[in-house]
Amino acid sequence: MILHDETTWPQDVKHFLQTKGQPLLDRELMMIDQPNSYNAYQYDSAHNAFTAILINHVLENAFHCTRLTDEEIDQIKAQGMQLPNLQKLTDRVHRLKETGLITEISRVG
Repeated sequence: MILHDETTWPQDVKHFLQTKGQPLLDRELMMIDQPNSYNAYQYDSAHNAFTAILINHVLENAFHCTRLTDEEIDQIKAQGMQLPNLQKLTDRVHRLKETGLITEISRVG
């Protein structure tokens, strides 16, 4: 499953987002100050259900961005934080693979 290519998404992922994904979208809209009816309880419920679906699939080009390397910390100190985009995150994953910190397919769980 390649996150930026919906044609690679499994049917159960698409179905969930189409039928039960609105609380996830509502939270994202709230995060960018768009008017919506965000409900934290509904979001938590949808997030937990969606996580249960995603755990059964391999996600390509996905990496949690909270674990910074020493090199990344030094870069942030020198240049400040940068907004992530697909190219920056892809480059980061390639650097992490080159250093051996992650493998081609890393699964959590």
